[in-house]
Amino acid sequence: MFTGSRVRFYTVSGPGHGIGAVSVDGGPETRFDTYSPHHATGVLMYESPVLPHGPHTIEIRVADAKHPDARYTWV
Repeated sequence: MFTGSRVRFYTVSGPGHGIGAVSVDGGPETRFDTYSPHHATGVLMYESPVLPHGPHTIEIRVADAKHPDARYTWV
């Protein structure tokens, strides 16, 4: 749970990274692919629309998929 008006999710991407999913306040999931050919840090993967200021929940999960070029999967 957090209090605010926007969610920004940053992560590390790389050749063995997979696909995740995020939802805010129990809404629909948005998938994001953390694969990239080279490791990178601080990569913005998700930004929510502006939310009403107040308490919110965010759920992030490992999806059941991976980028076709990924050697293996880490999320």
